Amino acid sequence: MANPTRRGGFKKGQTSNPTGRGGFQKGKSGNPGGRPRALVSVMEEARKHTLDAIRVLSELMRVAKSESVKLNAAEAILSRGWGRPIQAFQIDGHFANKKLNELSKDELASFEKRLANAEPELSATEE
Repeated sequence: MANPTRRGGFKKGQTSNPTGRGGFQKGKSGNPGGRPRALVSVMEEARKHTLDAIRVLSELMRVAKSESVKLNAAEAILSRGWGRPIQAFQIDGHFANKKLNELSKDELASFEKRLANAEPELSATEE
C-alpha cells in the first residue's frame, strides 16, 4: 500500500502554509531553543585555539617564503582584528558613499530609482 503522506508529512495537495500569511506567529521566535548545543560546543572548542592560531598566522606573515601565504595570513589577522572592509559598489557610474542604513528617506528613494534604471552588467557568456 502506498504511503498516504508526502515528504515533510503533508498529504497530497496540502501545502506547508495553507493560509499564505507567513510561517511564524507574531511575537513568537522561529527558533525558540536558540543555537543547537552541539554547534555552540564546537565554537567554544575552536575559540580555545584562538591565540595559537593568531601566533601561527603572525609567524606565517613574517617568515613564509610564498608571498601569497604572507598576504593571506596578513588579511586573516586584519579581518579578525578589525573586521572585513566594506565593499564599495557602483550604480550608473557613481560609487555609493554611505551605508544604506545611513541614507535619508529622500536619498534612499533616489538610490532605489537609480538602481531600478541601472542596466545589469553583461557576463562574459552573454557578450
